[in-house]
Amino acid sequence: MDESLQPAIMIIHSLLLHQRHTDNKTELELNFEDKKATFGLDEFALITGLNCSQLPKHVGDSNQPNMIKEKYFPGKHFVSRDNLKEFMLFGTIKDGDDAIKMAKVFTVTNILESKRGSTAVDEFIMKLVDDKEDFDKYPWGRRSFDETIKGLISAEECDKKGYELCGFPLAFQVWGFRSDSIARGIV
Repeated sequence: MDESLQPAIMIIHSLLLHQRHTDNKTELELNFEDKKATFGLDEFALITGLNCSQLPKHVGDSNQPNMIKEKYFPGKHFVSRDNLKEFMLFGTIKDGDDAIKMAKVFTVTNILESKRGSTAVDEFIMKLVDDKEDFDKYPWGRRSFDETIKGLISAEECDKKGYELCGFPLAFQVWGFRSDSIARGIV
């Protein structure tokens, strides 16, 4: 993830300490003394402004070639997020349309759906970017939310000394500032 977009992990962790265990895997409930705050799809959509509508059953042609991969990562079985980042920093993009496509893929994979650098870039994203209309209207917010909420909820269930937050945890952090202020009567 871009350094300027790194969430403040200690703030997120302190918010997660208020997590109330529920069986609901689509939202996160926090308790601040006697006040309850819920982080779900609506809150995520409000904060990010992303399209969070239902994921379509079918988008794009899964049989179409992966033009970005073939052109800029020839011979690679898969492209990792680190490969993509390195290419964006040091590679040469051959034309303006490809530069926009690479920026879109980078934004989705390294900001909205952040994961470890060694994780492969989703082939679906790299293929869909060749269809500007489908890519631009795709509900990236829903995909990002699903990854984000899964990571936040699983953090509570983790017995290890640490946990990994995927998706776009910065949205949760921003929401947390507002919710904590409301719960404490500051706003």
